[in-house]
Amino acid sequence: MDYSPYALAAFAEWLRARYGSVEALNAGWNRNYRHWDEVEVPRNPGTFSDMIDWRMFFVDVMVDELRMRVDAIRLHDADTPVMVHTVPMPYFNMVTCASDEYRLAALCDLFGNSLGSPPFAAAVTCSAAPGKPVINAEIHAIPGSTYNCPPVLDFEAMKRHILVPLARGVKGFLFWQYRPETLGTESPAWGLTDLEGGPTPWLEFVVRINDALQRHAPTVMRAQPLPAEVAVVNGTRNQLFDWCAGRSIERHHKSVEGAYLALYARQHNVDVVSTEFLLEQDISRYKAIYYPFPYYIEDAVAARLEAWIAAGGTLVSEAFFGSVRQSDGLHSLRVPGFGFDEVFGAREGLRTSGATAFDQYKDLPGRTGIASDHVPLRVTESLTHVRTADRVSGYRFADGLVPERATPLARFEDGRIAITRAAHGQGQAILVGTLLGHAYFDGRDVAASGLIADLVELSGARPAVLTDRPEVRADVLRAGSRSLLVAVNNGPEATKVAVDPGEAATHRGKATDLITGDEVRTGVESGRFRVHVSLKEYGCGLYLVE
Repeated sequence: MDYSPYALAAFAEWLRARYGSVEALNAGWNRNYRHWDEVEVPRNPGTFSDMIDWRMFFVDVMVDELRMRVDAIRLHDADTPVMVHTVPMPYFNMVTCASDEYRLAALCDLFGNSLGSPPFAAAVTCSAAPGKPVINAEIHAIPGSTYNCPPVLDFEAMKRHILVPLARGVKGFLFWQYRPETLGTESPAWGLTDLEGGPTPWLEFVVRINDALQRHAPTVMRAQPLPAEVAVVNGTRNQLFDWCAGRSIERHHKSVEGAYLALYARQHNVDVVSTEFLLEQDISRYKAIYYPFPYYIEDAVAARLEAWIAAGGTLVSEAFFGSVRQSDGLHSLRVPGFGFDEVFGAREGLRTSGATAFDQYKDLPGRTGIASDHVPLRVTESLTHVRTADRVSGYRFADGLVPERATPLARFEDGRIAITRAAHGQGQAILVGTLLGHAYFDGRDVAASGLIADLVELSGARPAVLTDRPEVRADVLRAGSRSLLVAVNNGPEATKVAVDPGEAATHRGKATDLITGDEVRTGVESGRFRVHVSLKEYGCGLYLVE
């Protein structure tokens, strides 16, 4: 963090612009300043609001610097598209880099990322730049260091680096890098060729994939993923709060990515949106919004969500909704905060945390009654993916809920209510008393992904593309009368899978492996069009459906 005189002076001006008066700053920070020159720059994150403002100031600095660069380029060259790329969290995050993908993407014509091959990173980048071309600007397929040799990739692994993000909407792919590095600890690695620039098997794989994509470039460029019915919230300030409270963004990051991956494993198309997105964009298109680890919430975001629920949306919130409010940085006396106990029809009762208890200053001996960070619960009503006999894992926190008009859906093993559901206006609000997303991230608990999907599907949201093998994820991208089908086997064994592309296909369609050119079997079964493909272990394929 920059504590230079220049940064401190700029921060003082930023505070004046944000709050307008010392009295308003005192209300937001819970201070008793009499004059602006008494304001102290935060150095300890323990009171949350001041440190969150300090980091949001640097976010604004980053955005202003990019705006300056973009304006300079467009002043001298109005015809060349402008692009910037980031590294999605947890690598570049709000704490270490003040990197807000959503605001940076808004300034550019194209947007990109590093480490963008996994589905979550690709989803964050594409969600941050809706309607704009997205490029994986640094594919890290051949990583290594002086003492760590690069991996030896097979053709299927190389295809995953391209096809997984392609399915999310990424349109360009640039490897880091063509020849391996020769300087410093990243050498001798990170290249598609050998050190002398000669061919390697993985370079040949890339050539094969590129040739196939270039042969069908117009279709690939036009093809767009099916619209998402579900959004997962990536709260900008909530990420900073997590670091202030625990010196890490792990709870926030794992909860957000885990929730996304749980729904991804159940075939849902999901956007990953910021709280600013909730305030500034049309969210009526989402049937369900899943809010992971919603401890720190802005007042305006709570109001926006309440109106969206009342109009027919379904909010699924994990534990602690609005426990700390942005307007004054204080802990809510009643949780959920912002009056959402009325929205959820339930409030927080006894909250316990797993493994060893601790306070702000030192570890304390003893236990809270929960044996570990694995918090088991059982649903009390059978749903689609999870039945009453199934045991589901939550993470660390067991927040016993007290329903006032809500219906209990699950209980912790000690009998406390773990999940409730209540109507609100034309919509509904579902409250979960633990961190299901974090639990799925840590353990890939199949039951946890099923429960998350069940809660979201109570909104009426459904996967648009289905497979008959749970380990296979399939996506359709539309391009007029043509579609691209991406199938990814996330299992360790080769498999044959039937994919139902849904409304994107016709009963007279045919399908061709876009990379090999071979036609694959299609047919109509039970009135549904099916594409039948064979996938190797951890393999994937790209098919043109006409």
